[in-house]
Amino acid sequence: MLNAKKAFAWETNCILYCFWVALVGAGRCALLLVFARKTAAKMKAEDEEKAKRKRRYQELVQSG
Repeated sequence: MLNAKKAFAWETNCILYCFWVALVGAGRCALLLVFARKTAAKMKAEDEEKAKRKRRYQELVQSG
């Protein structure tokens, strides 16, 4: 009977540990996605700014 209780406790601990690992993994994954989105948005904004500068320069060259 005692071994059955120990086995059940061990199994329960393993299940809880697996859930904990899954939650931590999901949290890390979510943080990575947020970071990736912010980085992508920042890079897009920089590219748009470069394109604006290039257009302004081309307009100045053509008009001047």
